[in-house]
Parts: sequence; C-alpha cells; structure tokens
Amino acid sequence: MSDKEKSEKKVANSSKSAAENKETKELKVTSKKPISVEDKVDKAEKKVEKVEKELEKVEDKKEKTENESGTPEVNPAKQLKKKKEIIRVLRELVNGVENKDTFNNVKDLQNAWKDIGNLNNSKDKSLWTTYNALLDRFYDNRSIYFELKDLDRKKNLELKNAICEKAEKLVDNSNIMRAVSSLNELHAEFKHIGPVDRDKQEDIWNRLKNASDEVYKKKKDFIANIKESLNENLEKKSKLLDEINKIKNFKSDKFKEWNNKTKEVLSLKDKWNSIGGVPKSSTRNISKEFWNSFKEFFSNKSKFFKKIDDSFKANLDLKKALVDKVNE
Repeated sequence: MSDKEKSEKKVANSSKSAAENKETKELKVTSKKPISVEDKVDKAEKKVEKVEKELEKVEDKKEKTENESGTPEVNPAKQLKKKKEIIRVLRELVNGVENKDTFNNVKDLQNAWKDIGNLNNSKDKSLWTTYNALLDRFYDNRSIYFELKDLDRKKNLELKNAICEKAEKLVDNSNIMRAVSSLNELHAEFKHIGPVDRDKQEDIWNRLKNASDEVYKKKKDFIANIKESLNENLEKKSKLLDEINKIKNFKSDKFKEWNNKTKEVLSLKDKWNSIGGVPKSSTRNISKEFWNSFKEFFSNKSKFFKKIDDSFKANLDLKKALVDKVNE
C-alpha cells in the first residue's frame, strides 16, 4: 500500500471514530428526543464534507512534499488516462487503412503501454482486455492482408506469363509492323499489372524482354531491307529518267519515227509505275522531273502533228483555190 493510501485510510479511520464518538454522545444526550430523517441526512452530509476536507489536506501536504523532494509519486488516475488514450489511438489504427507507418505506430503504442505497467486498480484489467483484443485484431488483419497480397502477386504472375506467351508468338508473325504494334500494346498491359514476388520479378521481365528483342530485331531487319529496296528503286527510276530525258526533245518529220518513240516513252512510263517507292527525300524531285519530261515529249509530238495538220489544211485550201480557178 502506498504512503498516500495509508494516509487516506488513517484520516478516514480517525474521522470515522470521531464521528462515531460524537454520534454516540449526541444519542446519549438526545436519547429521550427522537431524531428526524432530515436531521440524520444533514449530519451524514456534514461528516462526508469533513472527511473530504481532511483528505484534501493530506493530498495537498503530500503534493507539497513531492515537489520539495523532486521525486513525484505515480498518479494512478493519470496512468489510467494514458492507457485509455493508447487504446483510443490503437482502435483508430486497427479500424483505419494500413500504410507504411501503421506497424511502427502500433509498436510505439505497445512500448508506451509497457512503460506504464500494471496498475493497482480494478479498471486496469478491463483496459488490458480491450487493449489485448485490439492487438489481436491488428495482427489478424495483417495476417489476412499478407495472405491476400500473396494471392494477388501470384495472380499477377499468371497474367504476366500469359502476356509473355503472346509476345513470343509475335516473333513468327509475317506482318512485322502489325506485330510491333501488338507488342507495344502488350507492354502497356504488362506495365499496368501489379507487382509479382521479388524473386520472380527479374525472370518474368527477362522473358518479355527476350521476346521483344526478337520482334524488334525483325523490325530492324525489315526496315533495313526496305531502305535497301527503296535505294534500288531509286537507282532503277534514275535510269528511266535518264532515258526519257534523252527522248523528250525528239524531233522528226516522219510519222513512223514519232510513233516508235511514242511507244518507247509509254513503255518507260509503264516500267516507272511498276517500280515501288523510293526514299522519301528523293520522291518529289525525281517524280516531278520524270513526268515533266514525259509531258514535254508529248507536247513536242502535239506541235509536230499540229504543224502537219496546218500543212494539210494549207494544201487543201490551195487545191480548193485551184479548183475554183479552173471552174471559172
């Protein structure tokens, strides 16, 4: 029993004895006169007030002594209040959403509870029961959380393996540009799936990366082949351009020669159209030059036939004039 409790008990006993003696004397003196209920209540209240005052004096004296000695005694009421506050905060953590700080906060509350220790109070047992139940809930929730987390990561691994299988099939796709487009979509899907177990992360990523590298290599080869093909086409078209440039200024007074050259130019046009594309940087210039030469040839041809037509017309007019003169 603490000094405070001993003092309180001593004062209470002293007050009780004094009150009992006084009551005995009063009964002896007034035994002949009956005491009303109101008087009894009034006397009892006065006794309680007196006891409370005595207790306050003892408490004040004790507090003064503690202040002077510098070693205050633990106040059970304050300690109970601290435990209630710990329980309040713990309940909020248990009922709230767990984050990266939750576990450390709970450990801090456990250490605070341990520092307070057991209290010689009937309420302490009840608080302990509540505190312990909240801790059980917290650790049960953590256990469930990690079980769900483990299941979620296993599911994520299954989904990512499925994506890797699709990526591996794209390697054999004959339409390489479509395969690259599909692969990009798979990468976006892979990225948005949650994490897998740490020991599986590198393996699953390397599987996707290896398939992707093969697809991108085929794309690189395909583009290299296209560039080579475009350059070959440019070389072919350049030769055709040289040929039509030699013909565009063709001149002759013979129909047969013009017809032969026309067939030659039309053949060059067909060859030009049968050749695929050329590098983008050369497309506009070489095409423009070829078709300008093509038009120039036919422009010259048109001029020749117009000249012939004019000549025929002039001859015809001359013949008509001669006929008219003869008829006169």
